[in-house]
Amino acid sequence: MFETVPMQKIRVVGLRNRLEPVLKILQDEGIIELRRCSKKRETEEITDLVTEELGTEIVRLRGIKAALVEQDPPEPMADLFVDELLSSTKKIKLDADLEGLERRREDIFNDLTRLKNLKNTLQLLIKFKITSEMLTSVRFTLFLGTIEKGKMDALRRSLDSVSTRYSWDNSASPDGQRNCIIACDSSLSDKFEIELGKVGMKRYMIHNLSSGPKIQLSETEKEMERLIAEEKKIGQMMTDDSVTYWGDVVCLNEMLESASERNEEKSKVLLRENIFVLEGWIKKGDTQSFKDIIEKATQSKIMINEIEPDDEPPSVLSNPAYIKPFESMVEFLAIPNSKEKDPTIMFSISFMILYGMMLGDVGYGIMSFGLAFIIFKNAEGILKDLSQVWMYASVPTMFFGVLFDEYFGYSNSFFLGHHLYHPWIHRMDDVGELLVLVLSVGVIHLLLGFAMGYLNLRHRNRKHAIAKLLWMTMIISGVAIAISSDIPVLFLPAALGCVVSIIGIIYIEGIMGLFEIPGVIGNIMSYARIMAVGMASVVIAFIINDTFPLKADASALIVVPIVIALHLANTVLGIFESSIQSARLNYAEFFTKFFEGGGRSFQPFRFNRLFTYEIRR
Repeated sequence: MFETVPMQKIRVVGLRNRLEPVLKILQDEGIIELRRCSKKRETEEITDLVTEELGTEIVRLRGIKAALVEQDPPEPMADLFVDELLSSTKKIKLDADLEGLERRREDIFNDLTRLKNLKNTLQLLIKFKITSEMLTSVRFTLFLGTIEKGKMDALRRSLDSVSTRYSWDNSASPDGQRNCIIACDSSLSDKFEIELGKVGMKRYMIHNLSSGPKIQLSETEKEMERLIAEEKKIGQMMTDDSVTYWGDVVCLNEMLESASERNEEKSKVLLRENIFVLEGWIKKGDTQSFKDIIEKATQSKIMINEIEPDDEPPSVLSNPAYIKPFESMVEFLAIPNSKEKDPTIMFSISFMILYGMMLGDVGYGIMSFGLAFIIFKNAEGILKDLSQVWMYASVPTMFFGVLFDEYFGYSNSFFLGHHLYHPWIHRMDDVGELLVLVLSVGVIHLLLGFAMGYLNLRHRNRKHAIAKLLWMTMIISGVAIAISSDIPVLFLPAALGCVVSIIGIIYIEGIMGLFEIPGVIGNIMSYARIMAVGMASVVIAFIINDTFPLKADASALIVVPIVIALHLANTVLGIFESSIQSARLNYAEFFTKFFEGGGRSFQPFRFNRLFTYEIRR
């Protein structure tokens, strides 16, 4: 339950010409993390002539895939060895044709954009009855464009500030703006242009027309129709290519990526003239099945040995499915190393208890469960894990809410009209008892931490494992001294136990052990934050209830939604504050007594296939 998954390092030795099929098997099974061979010298490099070729083909096929129109998922294709794969990819010579079609389609887009603007200009010229002779006149200059309807007066004032010697006209535009044409003396054109820019007029360029606006418009529309037809033809050509080649391109691209990953893993393999040697970590329970798979696929022509490692194994946590969400919170701090106990289960239990004690309200527990459930249904990744943790933690929240007799800040008597029961501890009235409770929780939590520290060290460092037991004895003795005023008989044995523990700690850990004693006391006192966070939530709930009292009259239609919204806000605040403080008590107080970390996650050599499958040959 507290152990990480046992790992085994293995060595695979075979003929060099069998390396590629062996790597394909390992990649598909995904049960081994390959490590650099222990006999491989740092200066050795594997010369692989296909590395550059694989990279080139991957880039090329990705470009082709991006240019094609996506089709339905293809029928799965059998994976190929590298030589066959490269030969197959080189037969697909679409890249030049597709590049030409893409370039032509881009040119058509630019031409259509230009012609569309020209068409708009010509339509306005026709609407305002502008002839080609007027456009070529040197006596006056024409300005054509659109402006916001609300700026028409500003436009007129701006032009009048330059000169009143101009003519203009305007009409409605389909987009709600105004089309404007302005004719002014050519000597004033520069000044008019500045004023038009100031008022935000969007101008159309008036081109030198080869013929009248009506004839030019007709020619422009014909050219646009021709370009649109050509664009559709290009689209159909690309669609036809996509129908023909999509399946092959997608499957071969996946094979190339798979082969590229295998090629990268070869850098960890020791190669000699005729043999290869590879090493890696697998789960100990998978050792026999690993051997069976390799031997069956290679007709027992491969030698597999279990070897003594010269490096630390990766860590694989093994927890029940309902505990898995807490693993990400443990790994947020550090991954447990392979020699220590997995703290995930202890973390999950203590986190939920501390969280529940802080939020501690039945109504808030129900609300937090509902909010977490909504997030769980819509989130992914770490947020999904956190929402699951909040759902679990809402259960002890409701449990402590019953003990504290808190239902949205009210007592049970508010809803029942009489006391069904009295609170075990009233968080606002029984402050002394509450402080004793939270400090007691802190003592138990630290004792469990030191106990975990003992279990981690008992086989590796018995001396420091004993020190963990002495810390536990010192804490227990300190608590006994604290309560000896009520039970005097405890004082002498407790004082003796405390002195002996301190001497033992100094003997084992040196003078620094003495300086750690105030730190441990501070660790225990830190659990008072449970009371502080909880009381803050209660005070806010009381303020909400006192400010908006619930009454059985018409005012409830307004007051109840407000009260629900405010309590929901207090719940959200409580969720985050309780989560942060619960995690902090675990990380800073509990984990520091035993947790080493420094592990690394198990990353098996694996490729997730979508469109291809492996044939064992």
